[in-house]
Amino acid sequence: MRKKSLFIIFIMAFMPLMIYLCWYVYANDPFLGYRSYFDTISIDVNGKGKTKTIFTFTPERFREDHYIFLPSSAVLSETKIYYKTDGVLLLSFENEEDKALYSGGNLSNVERDKIYQASFVSRSGELLEKGKVMFMQSVDTAAVYVDTASGGMDNIYADKEHRERGKIFIEDGSGKIEYMGDLKYIKGHGNTTWKEDKKSLGIVLEDAADLFNMGASYDWVLMANCMDQTMMANSMVYDMGRKAGMRFTAEMKYADLYLNGHYNGLYQIAEKNKVAPGRVDITDLNTKNQRANTAIDPLSYEVYSVNYSDPGERQGLFLPYDPVDISGGYLIEHDYGEKYDHEVSKFRTKTGDRFVLRSPVYASKAEVDYIAGVFEELEEKAEKGEDVSDLINLESFADKYLLEEIVKNDGAGATSSYFYKDADGVDPLIYAGPPWDYDMALGNSGRGLTDVADHLDFCTNHMQHTLIFYYLYMNNRDFLSLVKKNYREKYRPQIVDLLEGGLDEYVSVVDQDDDMDTARWQRGPDERMEAVEIFREFLKKRMDFLDRVWLNDEKIYIVHLEKEGTSRNPYIGLLEGGTMQVLPSPRSGGQDTVWWVNKETGETVDENTRIYEDMVIISSAYYEEK
Repeated sequence: MRKKSLFIIFIMAFMPLMIYLCWYVYANDPFLGYRSYFDTISIDVNGKGKTKTIFTFTPERFREDHYIFLPSSAVLSETKIYYKTDGVLLLSFENEEDKALYSGGNLSNVERDKIYQASFVSRSGELLEKGKVMFMQSVDTAAVYVDTASGGMDNIYADKEHRERGKIFIEDGSGKIEYMGDLKYIKGHGNTTWKEDKKSLGIVLEDAADLFNMGASYDWVLMANCMDQTMMANSMVYDMGRKAGMRFTAEMKYADLYLNGHYNGLYQIAEKNKVAPGRVDITDLNTKNQRANTAIDPLSYEVYSVNYSDPGERQGLFLPYDPVDISGGYLIEHDYGEKYDHEVSKFRTKTGDRFVLRSPVYASKAEVDYIAGVFEELEEKAEKGEDVSDLINLESFADKYLLEEIVKNDGAGATSSYFYKDADGVDPLIYAGPPWDYDMALGNSGRGLTDVADHLDFCTNHMQHTLIFYYLYMNNRDFLSLVKKNYREKYRPQIVDLLEGGLDEYVSVVDQDDDMDTARWQRGPDERMEAVEIFREFLKKRMDFLDRVWLNDEKIYIVHLEKEGTSRNPYIGLLEGGTMQVLPSPRSGGQDTVWWVNKETGETVDENTRIYEDMVIISSAYYEEK
């Protein structure tokens, strides 16, 4: 016991000295905490009004490779390099003389896109470390610099709903300041893509800003395009919708994104789908709700949730007061799964379709009941083939269907599928749109049936899709006539333009990043162009097929896949004698002993079966049970 007490006294007596020694070592060895001299490299880029510090990037798998990603605005003779050693960084390239880069010096004697053999050498000439360094710089590309309050992104990446304040600086390709100020917060954005390493982010500015002439707003999205190697599918499809006349289609701008000084890749600054002037410009029912009710925090009101029938559901808030007119505006997203479950204001129709109210976010019982009733009436009339012109703008629904069908969007009819309705006094009809989220389209989804170019799928080739577009296509002659007309007059000319050079124009814009994004995310240098060729071949085959369907009026047969264990099953349209080409497993788990059969005859149906009639196909096991 006495020895233990003496030990404690000894530790306490020498604790101040130990603390001082730790501080001294840290203060006099700034390399402490780094794995490599190369990790200590930082670059100061002098822009118009602000100096930006950028850090080197070293891939985890290739620790000898080091990248310095420079924004378009960087002038090498004015850009300084710093590192934490009193030695010198030497660069060598083939037969050229070695170049010495001193800490605090500029980059005037280096060249972009050369892979330099690099060495850190002490003052006495001792070799400290060897590696490779490559300087890369985008061309005429905007840049966004975000510095979070914590100085890192761990908190944001830990949960999509985590928020953090910060600073933001945005410049155009020449270095001209577009915006500089505080961030109310930065947070995660996206659903499926949030699981990827390169994540999309949402930002809210302290002051509304008109970024790159896209209209003033606080809210913006930094789109990662992580599922799309070409990084241009969203631009292409949004442009297609905008040219076709789809109202409120978001605009976007490519930009290099630096998070706390670390280059995170090529992104797109995009408008957010929200009810606001210059965005989805309809009556702001959310603001009217706030004015009619006094609580600062809407969630202080009780949440109500009612199941009228299975699967019908209504959920919103017990607001004390409703505005005089609750007929609009509404911004509605079709959604499913956990994403739907976690929302406050939402409804599920009698058919099982799930819709979330993006505005008003905090809707009253009367408002949820009202808009749910409108959608249920639409579903019922569309299924029966009745006139729906008193409920929807048929042109917008035809354009939305065409956009999804032409590019075969993976999430079509299921998620990121928007509708909006203004107040009756302004416009009493529901509109389909605006378009959103196409980075898994044009043969790029990797989901089998979705990537087949010569099918129709009626926005049903995804779990828990809506059947509204299928019912309209099959049962409403006016809708089908509009589809054929708008394809011929508005969409097909755009596909032709893409194939005759427009596609390459999109490529040239993305290529201005000098493959920095490819290097940052360690993809093969040819993967982007391989993905572009997938787009090109898909569009060729798609146009040939759609011409036969909508210009030549060739007969389409419907194959309905009654797949077990899902709440929705795809409807696929094929030309006479066409084949499915790809079939999913008829059961979850993909047992080899189960296959597809014609529900009526029991005959096997596989990827190569030629279709000459409408049919329903089910699993062989299910057929035997029946």
